[in-house]
Amino acid sequence: MLYSQYLTEKHVRNTTGLLGETSISFAMVDPAELIHGILADPGSGGAVLVGPAGNGRQDAFEAAFSRLDGQPELIRLNGTSFALHVPRGALAFLLSRLDVGIEASRHEIIHGLAGLLCPEGRPAVVLLGRPELVDEQSASILAQLAAMRKIVLVVVCERLQDLPQDVLSLYRSGRLARVTMRSMDMGETRSFLEHELGNTMSMLAAATLRYLTDNNRDLMLKLARIWVSEGQLQQHRGVWVLRLGTLGGGPALNAMMNSMLSGLKQPERRLLQALAIGGPIALDMVHRNGLARELDALCGSGHAHVAQGHVAQVEIGVPLLSLLLREGLDEDLRPGVEESLARLHTDPVAAQARTSMRALVDIGAVQEMVAVAEAFGVEGFTAEAWPRDPEHRIAILNLHVKALLSLHRAGDAATLLAGAETGFRDVRYECGLGDRMASAGQELEILKSRVLRGAGGGPAADVLQSGGNPVDCTEWHTESLHLRALTIQILGWAARSRQSDALNAVEQISSDLAALRINGQFEELFSADEAAELEAMILQTQLTAGNWRGAALRAQVLASGQYPNPRVVAYADAVQGILFGLFDEAEHALQVLNPAMQQFVFTPDAAERAAVEAVATYSLVSMGRSAEATELLLKEPEPARSEMPLNFFSWVAEVFSSLSVARINDLGSGQSRLAAFADKAHGAGYAGLEMHTLALALRLGHFEETDRFQRVAMACQGAVALQFARLAGSIRQGDKAGMLDVLEELARSGQVLLAVPASNALIDALDTKDQRRLATSLSRLKRQCADSRRRPFETDQEPVEKLPSWMKELTKRESQVALLAIDGHGNSEIARSSGVSIRTVEGHLYQVYSKLQVRNRQELTALDRATRRAAGKR
Repeated sequence: MLYSQYLTEKHVRNTTGLLGETSISFAMVDPAELIHGILADPGSGGAVLVGPAGNGRQDAFEAAFSRLDGQPELIRLNGTSFALHVPRGALAFLLSRLDVGIEASRHEIIHGLAGLLCPEGRPAVVLLGRPELVDEQSASILAQLAAMRKIVLVVVCERLQDLPQDVLSLYRSGRLARVTMRSMDMGETRSFLEHELGNTMSMLAAATLRYLTDNNRDLMLKLARIWVSEGQLQQHRGVWVLRLGTLGGGPALNAMMNSMLSGLKQPERRLLQALAIGGPIALDMVHRNGLARELDALCGSGHAHVAQGHVAQVEIGVPLLSLLLREGLDEDLRPGVEESLARLHTDPVAAQARTSMRALVDIGAVQEMVAVAEAFGVEGFTAEAWPRDPEHRIAILNLHVKALLSLHRAGDAATLLAGAETGFRDVRYECGLGDRMASAGQELEILKSRVLRGAGGGPAADVLQSGGNPVDCTEWHTESLHLRALTIQILGWAARSRQSDALNAVEQISSDLAALRINGQFEELFSADEAAELEAMILQTQLTAGNWRGAALRAQVLASGQYPNPRVVAYADAVQGILFGLFDEAEHALQVLNPAMQQFVFTPDAAERAAVEAVATYSLVSMGRSAEATELLLKEPEPARSEMPLNFFSWVAEVFSSLSVARINDLGSGQSRLAAFADKAHGAGYAGLEMHTLALALRLGHFEETDRFQRVAMACQGAVALQFARLAGSIRQGDKAGMLDVLEELARSGQVLLAVPASNALIDALDTKDQRRLATSLSRLKRQCADSRRRPFETDQEPVEKLPSWMKELTKRESQVALLAIDGHGNSEIARSSGVSIRTVEGHLYQVYSKLQVRNRQELTALDRATRRAAGKR
């Protein structure tokens, strides 16, 4: 009997994979339930639990085994480096229980183990860990016992290629089911931590734990409990919040580090220390210095990995380990580490400064990071220094500028860039540095644009002399540079009067990014930080342009942990809460924003804090909790709202505060505050923000602004601006039917606050019948939006069964190359169509053959045909 008979179709998809193997994938179902079904099936040979280390594979198995009636014997076996080189080494414990001699034949051993492990016809369960370190003889014996139904074999691995050959063959035969244990997304991570610690947790705290531990559940829980005991995680009004600025210390963290380093030899530890102090190392430099063996060992144990990109680099696999190594480095060892760095980096001083700054960013020590950057900047950006390593210098500038802008020190950021640019322009390009220096120059122009945009003119504009719009450049050195420059420009369009142009550009950029992901080129062109920054800028553009429905979808994806950057995840989560406020969903807004408000106790972002508190205040008012709202309203953030940069967050802070004031007790004050903010936006040339502010002023009955509102709306682009202009026209003409139609259309486009009846002069102007019609329409719209949130992006996901099962073992780029090879294209044709070198194609094919256990194109083609035939696709 097949295991699929135990599972309902809505929980599980059963597909035939490589040469007929059974593959089980699941959605929103307890993996322990799946494993329990396998263990309880008398005809099952067992399962392969595939997934990253620390993602709950062991816990799921233990839970499944504990549910079995009349539990069979459980045998736990693990591969080891020692046993790998000893024939039958992994079975030494079991063989010691047999009454056979040292020269016993394979038949005698299998017969003896079958009697030992399957007494009275009930097979024992054998849990096999680290299969890549199991010797071939042991693996072969276990596979045969499983095929004979004398044991139920459960193998825990990270990848199918970790399986020994005979176990892999058993899996391909369909006797071992595959249960893929995916990593937790951000929502699941947060729920897991809240369940373990017993209370709500801020998104920043959960995202930081997830990032530092590389989403390893075991490490994550250990670190969380250490932080609770040492005060890094504190409860504030019932919410776990993260105290920024320190990793913590003490024996618990030291014990964790020692556990993570267990089994490593001294040369491997030295390479890890060099990575922790100096940051990522170019792969070719590792090989040039004769460290290939150490690198292989670190990659095999999961301590390091090779990040593909413009230049392949070696990185520490778990950020937490890097921080622990930095904190725990013995000063006596530092000279040796620095000697290694001198061989591995062209500019070890810059590498150490950059890595130190990045480590301080990871723990939220912004002021300390700025101090490191300022110390480096004394001599770091002279004409003589730039050519040593322009990439490190740009990265240092990028981190420094972002930190200064977050501290509202735009003038200092402008001064910093002006000094760095002076040194850059005095450089005499050396042979071989032309492209690298030109790329650094484009990065400088993007940073200048960012500072000017963040400062909104003023003194920063006097310090910086822009070399023109960076987007006007026609020769970009990387696609990342091009798109990041473009997003800065379109954000300006969105704030002013070119909303349609901005949103069209967003659509084009999103399409380009999707194509790069499909082609498998995305990771080669964008680092994780660059991609996260790009997506955050696109989100900000959508928010500023008034495309709030589209922004809600993007924020949902970013908040789910699409990129590991904790601050981007927390930013997207806060945006979701703000959008709930704009959609008049008060309970949802408070549910999202309350943890964020408690986290702001330790987070210095005043603009985001003011916006979050303003939306929370309005939501409390909407729910009838005016006393709590008044308490929040009286908290004036520092700096005062009038001193904040003009952007979406400062707009949210002001308009929601104004709406709250108007609803609590002072309509005139709310009207005047909105009018004053509209004047401020007008003075800065931000017609888009002015338009949205005036729309809400009309909602409060400030109809004296109708003519101005119409002029501004007609000067802006897009569907929302067109509806705003129609609304102004209907108000001027007293056209109630026209007002009703426009308000319904605006609500559908996301401008829900204009259609909400509470304290709304626009609704009061309608007849009672029209008010009921609008209320019904708004209620239906909210139900539809709630349903769509429960089914995000269903139409965008490729059904698993449409893909050949062997493709699940490969990356997207490897799958693309494999399909072209199956279709008969030569390496040169594949290289030309994919825009890569022939060597790159050969490398991808090597990975394909290794992962699929085939030797050439003929076997690959045969595998594809057999898989499709078995699945009924041909």
